Amino acid sequence: MKSNKNSFWGLHNFKSNFRSYWLFGLIGFVIGILCCLWEFTVTADEPTKSPTLEEYKPFFHLIGKWRCTIQLDESFKQQSKDSKQWANRADLTMQWKFTKEGAWLEGNLNSDKPLRFGKNWQLKRGKDKNHWLLQTKDNKGKNRDFFGELKKNTLVFYSKNQETGENSRFTFLFLHDNRFVIREESKIANSPVFEKICQLGATKEGIPFVDKGKPQKECIVSGGTGTISVSYKGNTYYVCCSGCRDEFLANPEKYLKIGKNTAKNPANKTEIPAKK
Repeated sequence: MKSNKNSFWGLHNFKSNFRSYWLFGLIGFVIGILCCLWEFTVTADEPTKSPTLEEYKPFFHLIGKWRCTIQLDESFKQQSKDSKQWANRADLTMQWKFTKEGAWLEGNLNSDKPLRFGKNWQLKRGKDKNHWLLQTKDNKGKNRDFFGELKKNTLVFYSKNQETGENSRFTFLFLHDNRFVIREESKIANSPVFEKICQLGATKEGIPFVDKGKPQKECIVSGGTGTISVSYKGNTYYVCCSGCRDEFLANPEKYLKIGKNTAKNPANKTEIPAKK
């Protein structure tokens, strides 16, 4: 009888403990759901900031319009049968591009002839602040990805053609806020050295080559140099490009909140929220 009694109480305790665990688990689950809902309600109107866009700061000066001169290397001219078809002048526009995935810098080259450098660029952050991805589209509409590293005022990209084995190298040399140079080089499979193909020299439109150090407005979206004025509720604000202009006009209150937070916390100065 004693054994049966112990078995009975053991089963009773097991059932009691099971009910308690189940009840506590249910209570914890409900509390977790309520906490998530409360946090969403509190933060729904707060701007979502990206931790990476501050690292685009070395390229803020690229925003704007540039006049480009393209020079083909003499040895490349002699080897290439179609060297005369390539453009020697082009206009470049650099601006911010905002999407649901975030934001990056986008460049568009315009010319009446084909361009060695491709007509569309996208400059995106890589695995860290020193590594970058350059995505281009050539004259035939084919996409190419170049992976590069930033060291001081030089950004070097590499890409390999899997079909031909040819390696390409793009070197961006930032000489001044108003001028930069791009060198294109290639190396055929098993070749020990890169050979120069062409060079693009870009000068910013509307800005003297020698910077006079005048006070500059700040873009309310990116934190770069504000060159375009926009109005909202009777106040005037400045943006650096048409991409930032459209983004601000679509989400003005979001960026005004970031501006207020910036005054309190300067570390957030150039962070830009991803577009929802």
